[in-house]
Amino acid sequence: VDETAAVGQHNSIAIRPNGMPVITYRDFTNGQLRFAFCNDVACATSEQTIVDSVNDPTHTEVIIGFDDLPLIAYRTAVSKSLHVIHCSNEKCTASTDTVADAATNTGEYVSLTVGSDGYVSMAYFDRTSDSLKVLHCSTLECNASTITVADNSGSSGQWPTIVVGNDGNPLVFFEDRNKTALRMVKCLDVSCTTSLNKNLVPGGVVGRNNVAAMRSDGTPVVLYESVDVQELNLLSC
Repeated sequence: VDETAAVGQHNSIAIRPNGMPVITYRDFTNGQLRFAFCNDVACATSEQTIVDSVNDPTHTEVIIGFDDLPLIAYRTAVSKSLHVIHCSNEKCTASTDTVADAATNTGEYVSLTVGSDGYVSMAYFDRTSDSLKVLHCSTLECNASTITVADNSGSSGQWPTIVVGNDGNPLVFFEDRNKTALRMVKCLDVSCTTSLNKNLVPGGVVGRNNVAAMRSDGTPVVLYESVDVQELNLLSC
């Protein structure tokens, strides 16, 4: 896809409505966020765009929004804040950049989903407060949003993955290092201003590299790493 420099860190992929991918990734050499627009389903040919040449992105995630345009969230290595880029066209040759969370040392492991109201929700780790945050965009561009500390039980919130439950509200699965558990936040509203928290898999170093998906019956499955026993496990709810 790209071999112009030391590229490919913090990569993410999303599928456009026509089945063709878009990819975001870090250019380590130049400290840039790059966007690849694939011209075929296998991405044998693609067009690259530099969407941020200043902030040196890490922890990038891309999603196709309700408007069928890419939206990218990432943590900057410069200010250590959470940024959101909304592409103005499918190739992201024009875009708007918003500082979504300006808190110091935030935005790690960001995970995105499109909410039941059509706006993007994201879960991420705030290292300063050692907590899980959930951000719900109020616009398609995400230039306005609501931010909630969804779990601050102590050293919790790393490796989050966010999905929309069958009630239309987000579910977040993440590592709780304090309780050594895979933990869940069930949001009680679309913005996650209120929620319920629960340990799902206690004991040991579990809940890293999490990936969640919703089945057709409305129940989630969670893939997670158990470090102590060096296993990849699947939790079926």
